Amino acid sequence: MGIKIIATNKKAYHDYFIDDTYEAGLVLTGTEVKSLRLGKV
Repeated sequence: MGIKIIATNKKAYHDYFIDDTYEAGLVLTGTEVKSLRLGKV
């Protein structure tokens, strides 16, 4: 499976100068995974 972006903060890029970007991850289990795969966020 490839990486799928679930959420971005577009307003932050418009309102502020972004110098560095970072990636973070979470480990989801159970119904959380199912909801995200179906696109229900």
